[in-house]
Amino acid sequence: MRRRISAQGTVGGYLLAGWQRVVEAAEPNNNTTVAFTETIGRLYLQKKDNRNIADKQITYLLEHIRNQYYLNTSQVNDEFIAALSRKTNASKEGMDKLFQMIHTIQQSEEISDDQLLELNSQVENFFKSKL
Repeated sequence: MRRRISAQGTVGGYLLAGWQRVVEAAEPNNNTTVAFTETIGRLYLQKKDNRNIADKQITYLLEHIRNQYYLNTSQVNDEFIAALSRKTNASKEGMDKLFQMIHTIQQSEEISDDQLLELNSQVENFFKSKL
């Protein structure tokens, strides 16, 4: 009895499949994240709010260090830089340069386009090669 039911179920499945309509292939979704990020970036650059951009970039970097290397970033001193350098296998000189740049930006009232580009370059180098 079971074999007859399973055979009927299989035949019935093939018959039902013949009645299904054809579904057209959907267009793949575009990567709107990249477009959104570019739009927001252009908006910030048009406003010339270099301070805000630098602060966000520094915050992102410090959060990454806290989460990835489990270091307290509330006090950036020689001990912190040495520990980060050890954990990332990066040069202490490169770390010193990066955090000196961060300190300079945090103390400045206004941030020039050149300073912002230099900060961005150093942060990118940190993420790419750990200096």
